[in-house]
Amino acid sequence: MKKSFKRFLQIGCALFVVWALAPANAFAGVTVYAEGAYTDSDLAVYIYADITDGTVLRSAGVKLIYDDSVLTVVPPNPSDPKATAKNESVWYLGSESYMDPDTSTPGEVIIILGRLDPDAPAEGVSGSRVLLAKVRFNRTENSMPFSPTLGLELGKLGPEGKFANFVDTETPANVLDGSAVSFGNVIVHRRGNANGDAQELINVQDMSALRYYMTHGGDWHCWMNCNDDAGDLINVQDMSCVRYIMTH
Repeated sequence: MKKSFKRFLQIGCALFVVWALAPANAFAGVTVYAEGAYTDSDLAVYIYADITDGTVLRSAGVKLIYDDSVLTVVPPNPSDPKATAKNESVWYLGSESYMDPDTSTPGEVIIILGRLDPDAPAEGVSGSRVLLAKVRFNRTENSMPFSPTLGLELGKLGPEGKFANFVDTETPANVLDGSAVSFGNVIVHRRGNANGDAQELINVQDMSALRYYMTHGGDWHCWMNCNDDAGDLINVQDMSCVRYIMTH
């Protein structure tokens, strides 16, 4: 079984060579964007993709640009739930481990992702607000409010720009790195600013926003998770956290 799986991975690697030569699908649609939540000591950035118009991805590659004069990245650490990490619940190569986000160069984090299920090799990744990775930072100063300089671009270019970042599951597969992939903004709010107001106020409106989400659901945003629990839950503990900020 192990031998056959290794053979499966070898085939997958060979496909990357083919993907690099395949034409892009002009009708594909991938939009990458990010959301962040900060306190006076740290910043968490969640990178998402909307994979639409019938596109299904086999791989993705994103680079997060940051200002290393005010932020220090927390490198990947499997034992630390608040370290930088790719979303392994969606992006995986069977049971095999593969590259963690690359934090070795100050000012950038490179995230390369793949999806290859030996039990369902034709399946890929699609949908709205698909989480690619979480990137965690420590701040080097504590001014509030905080407006960090952040940006997104393709993960790698490779020799002569030949690296294939976003590849679909078509046969033959298409490299989508050109006009088929767009990069949106990185929106950042103070942690606890549950309604995301521009003034970064923490008040009763945030309590109402949390209560509404808890009873009606909706899109989850990291700034709603006031107590920054590892499970990214929104519950009464977050309401208590907001109340504490309001009174202290």
